Amino acid sequence: AACADVDVVFHIASYGMSGAEALRTNLIQEVNVGGTSNVIQACINKGVGRLIYTSTYNVVFWGSPIDGGDESAPYIDPAVCWDSYSRTKAEAEHMVLAAHGSTLQHQQQQGQHQQHSQEQQQGQHQQHQQHQQTGQQQHQKQQGGGSGMLNGSPAHLSDSQPSSSSSSSSATDSAAAHGRAASGRGASSSSSGGKQVGAQGAVLRTCAIRPAGIYGPGECRHLPRVVQMVRGGLFQFVFGQGDALVDWLHVENLVEALRRAAEALLPGGPAGGQVYFISDGRPINNFEFFRPFITGLGYPFPSLSLPYRLMYFIGWLLELMHTALKPLGINFTPMLNRSEVNKCALTHWFHIDKARQQLGYTPVDYPMEQTTAWFRER
Repeated sequence: AACADVDVVFHIASYGMSGAEALRTNLIQEVNVGGTSNVIQACINKGVGRLIYTSTYNVVFWGSPIDGGDESAPYIDPAVCWDSYSRTKAEAEHMVLAAHGSTLQHQQQQGQHQQHSQEQQQGQHQQHQQHQQTGQQQHQKQQGGGSGMLNGSPAHLSDSQPSSSSSSSSATDSAAAHGRAASGRGASSSSSGGKQVGAQGAVLRTCAIRPAGIYGPGECRHLPRVVQMVRGGLFQFVFGQGDALVDWLHVENLVEALRRAAEALLPGGPAGGQVYFISDGRPINNFEFFRPFITGLGYPFPSLSLPYRLMYFIGWLLELMHTALKPLGINFTPMLNRSEVNKCALTHWFHIDKARQQLGYTPVDYPMEQTTAWFRER
């Protein structure tokens, strides 16, 4: 019902990105894959012409550095990827792209109903014409019979009947031919209309955008956890190589990318069946990105740096603790898991040239102070 009378759907829901929820594999599968399947089917059933899927870098990045990648990067291998979020998001993205070009049932039903109505109207019109011609024929017969009787010449009536019959037959044939022609034009118009509608929206058009980590005023996934750790005295060190680069994406740039993707999915647009990396276009070290945010909140930036492998091992231990304590009714939330360590410490940034060229996407440079002020007030 939510998709009724809707032109475009932005599918942004997901589950399992970070924290304890990243270890709830069944729910991750249910939401990311099952939920996406439901969205696709709802779009098809309700005649929604455009579907934009909000994917993630994780569909191609898992644990190996990617220095300046693009949309040609292969998907992660689900057979070896232990991260449920990455695996299910890749599967869901593939489903959305595979649905591109699917026939919209709602549009098809409307087209069939319209064609049936046209054929019914044409049949009634043809029947009315034939009824008129039959009435004219009977009238001519009556006129011809009266003349024959008055003239006392039955042969005159006999001679006139073929003429009348021929005239009537010609008129009837003409009407029938006109009906066939009208029916033919109607069918041609309906068929042409169907093809035209098919090109303009009788099929589902889909694309996927792959946003980097999102930040900005009101962001409720990454920054609140950082604020919680900073205020709780837990942010005492950084880790990984100082030259590792990642992408970030301001929420306003994300909204702009979604809007432009919707426009590019219109008939004749380039986005159908495509994927796009979306970011601010300024790769930066992950912890250096947070430096102005942390100091802006009034806290010192940590000077201690730990090696990546140590943090990866700690993330693994925290995951084990979560799994071991769960049967005991203890809801232990890992401060970090292995996937988050990889995202923080390993280089993975992507060019956004394709989005620039095909979507007309141009990211705006938003100062971190804007975001810091929003969180400082809360």
